[in-house]
Amino acid sequence: MQQTELRGYLPALRRWWPTLLASTIMASLVGVALSMALPPRYEARAQLLVGPVNASQDAQNAAGNLARTYAELVLSETFLSGAVEQLGLTDTTEKLREDRVQVSGSTQTRFVVILAQQNDPVRAADLANFLADQLVVAANKGGEDTLGGEVTIIDRAEPPTETSGPPLTILVLAAGLAGAIGAVLLAVASEYFGDRVRDGEELAYLAGGALLGTVDLDPRSPKREQKRRIILRHVASAILLTGEDQRRTALLAPLEGEDGPELATLLTAAVTEFGRSVTLVGDGSRFDRSILASIGPRVRLADTGANPMLDPAVARATVDRAGQGSDVVLVCPPALGQSPAALIWAGATDTTIVAAPLTGQTRASVRYATEAIRAASGSIGGIVALKPARSRRRGQVSKEAARPLSSTTSGRS
Repeated sequence: MQQTELRGYLPALRRWWPTLLASTIMASLVGVALSMALPPRYEARAQLLVGPVNASQDAQNAAGNLARTYAELVLSETFLSGAVEQLGLTDTTEKLREDRVQVSGSTQTRFVVILAQQNDPVRAADLANFLADQLVVAANKGGEDTLGGEVTIIDRAEPPTETSGPPLTILVLAAGLAGAIGAVLLAVASEYFGDRVRDGEELAYLAGGALLGTVDLDPRSPKREQKRRIILRHVASAILLTGEDQRRTALLAPLEGEDGPELATLLTAAVTEFGRSVTLVGDGSRFDRSILASIGPRVRLADTGANPMLDPAVARATVDRAGQGSDVVLVCPPALGQSPAALIWAGATDTTIVAAPLTGQTRASVRYATEAIRAASGSIGGIVALKPARSRRRGQVSKEAARPLSSTTSGRS
C-alpha cells in the first residue's frame, strides 16, 4: 500500500519541484529586499530600581507592588506626550505605546525596565532616558513621604550599536520557508482539484501498468529522434515477449486523438528491426501506404475499412487471417474516445498497448478506459505516453522517421 502511494507522490514531486524551488528562492529574495528597504530600528534600554537597596521585607513588598504601577505610569499619556514634545518625535503617543516603548515592572526584583525603539540609535537612547528621568521626578516628588517608593536609575540608556529584531539570516529563512509552504499548498490544491494527466508516470500509475516510454511524435532534433527509436524498440520488445505461440498479436489502443496511425507506423518499423514480419490491421484510409512500403518488404496492411467491427468472432477471424505468413499482427482501431471497436479487438489479441496523449487527457478517462480494456482482454502489455506533433498535420510521419534504425545508421556511416 505504501509503495503504491509513493508511486503516486513521486511524479507529482517531480512535476512541482521547480515551482517549489523557484518559490523558495523568490520569497527569500523578497525577504532580503524588504529587510533592506525597511528603515533600521534601534532599541535602547534603561533600568531603574524602586525603593532602597536594603530594606525590610515589608518595604520590599510595597516597592515591588509600586514597580508595576510605575511601569504603567511611564506609558501614560502625560509621559509620552511630554517625550513627543520635548524630543521632537514624529510618532504619536499611541504609536509609541503600541510599537515604540515597552516597560516592565517586576514585583520580585523591583526593577523597572524601559525599552525604547527609534530609527536612530541616539534618539532611541534619548527617549529611554527621558522617560526614566520623568519617572524619577514623578516618584520622588513627595520628598521624605516617598520613603520606600523612590526610584533610582541603575543603568542609563546608551545608543545601541546594532539594530534590533531578528538578523537578516532569520528573515531570509523565514521568507523562504513561507514561499515553500505557499508552493506546496498550490501544488496540493492543483493536484487535488485538477483532473488532467501531466506526465507519463502519472498516466501509468492511473492505468495500473508499466510505462514503456514517452514517444515524441515531433522530436525536432537528431538526439530526440534517437531517443524515440530506442523507446519504440522497447515497446516492440514488449509485444514480442507476449503470446504462447510463434505468432504475436497486439492491439494498439489509443485513448484519444488521431495519433494512432502514426504511432502504429513507427511501431511497425521498430518490430521489423528484430527481423519479424508485420501485418498492420486497420482502416487503410488512415495510413500512408507509400510510407508503409518504404519500411520494407516485411510489412503489409490488412484493410478493415472505415466501419468498426463489433462482432468478436469476426475480429478473431480477421486477426487469424492477417496473421497467416506474419510473425506479428498489430491492430490499430480508432481511439476509444471515438469508437468502442478497440474493446472488441482487445479480446482477439494477446496483449494491448495503451497509448494516450499527454494533452487534454483526464484522470477519470484513463481509469475508465483501462478498466474497460482489462475487462475485455485481461491483459495490458504496457503504457505509451504521446507528445503530439506541433507543426505538421497529425497522422503524418516521414519516411525518414519510419525507416528502421539499422538502415538509418548504416546509411549515415
